[in-house]
Amino acid sequence: MTPSALAWATDNRLLYAVGGSSIGTIDRPTGGVQSFDTGEVAPGDFIASRPDGHILFTGFPKDGNEPRLFRMNADGGEIAQLTNTGFCTNC
Repeated sequence: MTPSALAWATDNRLLYAVGGSSIGTIDRPTGGVQSFDTGEVAPGDFIASRPDGHILFTGFPKDGNEPRLFRMNADGGEIAQLTNTGFCTNC
């Protein structure tokens, strides 16, 4: 699958998002790919790395019809939903 979004995480690591399918990291030196388990959240088309190491991404919660903003740890754990609607005004 072709990523719909790429973002830098560190000098040697990229983040990727494949809308509706998966998100994860790509190790630049080795080309290794690690996918994150997003549970019942279907990934959207946006992913970004925060300076504190967290990852922001859009996704569709189970039974949701509009995207929400989520945050997870750099290792893909502890997913938290940040918005309750499709819009984020103070993120």
